[in-house]
Amino acid sequence: MKLWTLLVSVLLTLSGAAQSEVALVRICYVPLGSATFVPMTVANIDAHCVYVGQFTEDDEAFRELLRILEAAPPGSFEDGFVRVKLSRSNAPDIYIDNSGGVRVGTSEFGLDRIALARTKRLLEANVKQKRR
Repeated sequence: MKLWTLLVSVLLTLSGAAQSEVALVRICYVPLGSATFVPMTVANIDAHCVYVGQFTEDDEAFRELLRILEAAPPGSFEDGFVRVKLSRSNAPDIYIDNSGGVRVGTSEFGLDRIALARTKRLLEANVKQKRR
């Protein structure tokens, strides 16, 4: 009985620790504005992009990026020009194309030039910060 109690308390402690972990967002990136020889799509971006780092979901830079994306009006997403994939464990992946189209799940949005430039700056600042 004591062994069972000990096992249950260890499992409860471990499950509580797992729940308190902050979710990570992996960044797979091809520089926005770049041209590629191979069309980059949602289906093949993992084979062509470079994993450049990660955000935590409570990271201020990631929250700023989400604010930019959430403010975007509905728009079109060009699947042959994908440049960014943000992989989240607890939500749909976010894809951004070369001209500012965004796909989250089945929804599509469009970033204007200013929002796309801010997005690029946030992503590239994160890349430079991780290389230090």
